[in-house]
Amino acid sequence: MSHPLWLRVLLAFMLAVMPMAWLAGDLMRAQDTMILQSQQAARRVADISAARERLATALRGLERALRQQQVLKTDAMVQLVRRHRDRVAEQTRELAGLAHPEAPPDALIRALQALPDDTPETALDQLAGLRSKALQALENSARAATRQALDDLIRDSHDHQARSARLMSLFAGLTLALVMLFTLGLSLPLKRLARAARLLGQPDWHPPGHSSVREIRELTRTLDQASRRLLDAEARKLVYLHQVSHALKTPLATLQEGIALLHDRIAGPLTPTQTEVLSLMQSGTRDMQRQIENLLLLNRLDQHGDEADARTQDLRQLIEQLYTAYLPRLIRRGLVICIGGPPLTLNAPMVALQGILENLFANMTQYAPRIHAAMSSGR
Repeated sequence: MSHPLWLRVLLAFMLAVMPMAWLAGDLMRAQDTMILQSQQAARRVADISAARERLATALRGLERALRQQQVLKTDAMVQLVRRHRDRVAEQTRELAGLAHPEAPPDALIRALQALPDDTPETALDQLAGLRSKALQALENSARAATRQALDDLIRDSHDHQARSARLMSLFAGLTLALVMLFTLGLSLPLKRLARAARLLGQPDWHPPGHSSVREIRELTRTLDQASRRLLDAEARKLVYLHQVSHALKTPLATLQEGIALLHDRIAGPLTPTQTEVLSLMQSGTRDMQRQIENLLLLNRLDQHGDEADARTQDLRQLIEQLYTAYLPRLIRRGLVICIGGPPLTLNAPMVALQGILENLFANMTQYAPRIHAAMSSGR
């Protein structure tokens, strides 16, 4: 199954962006939660502070009413003291509910309601005791609740920051892994295509591995078709060179032998003009033979392209092999070849070195003086 490249890019973009988008949404939700918690904590602190102020005001009012009752011992003052006492109880219940809603101050409220109405001196003493102990403990508890609310807010803020940092690290690593996976998914097929393109048209060329990207698969098919066409054209060229070179070599050999027979006066004596014409014909046939040998050399180089790499060759052994191949021509010309020199090895391509030595032998058999020629190997 193949898919276009733009679809893979879009998929990688979505896989990389969606975690970040989710993280951004989570951060916004966490920020909204922190704002809400901050508002709730601020309202609680403000409510506790206001309740403390109201309780303090109610206590001062009750104390003032009791002192007034010491002077004015009337039923109206008794009712006023009772109202202030109920107000203190109400404010105590409110502050305790804000500070510790799970532990209502029933004992403290009963103690406040038990303050005597007819003896203000005793009520003032009991109120002072309650204020120094139970009511002060309630205020301390309210202050502790305020600090606890602020500490909870700070701790929640730190927890949200740590969680956001962990999620950011996780999503950054995930995004990096997705980017690397996407990059490798494209770079590896492209590298295989580059390696295959360097071998394009060679016999050992083979299509690179399968890829799910449609454009890369189409490019692979195009390279495969181009390589097949190159191999076919190369094969036709080699066949053509082989046919042409061998088709020319046979009549050329006949022509050379005929010229040699005429030059040896087999058909009778030659005039100076005929001798000059034969010399020109011999020169032309030698040039044609050299061109044919070059075509054959090119054909061998193309057929043995895998042997073009340099390798260690024994030069003396190659010379002796060529001497054996050219021995009939040397005998016909009456040449004696002396091969000398120490053994010598060269690091050179086999076909190219053999072609050079064949050209040397061909030139030597054509242009060397009669009777004696020397060939030496050395550095």
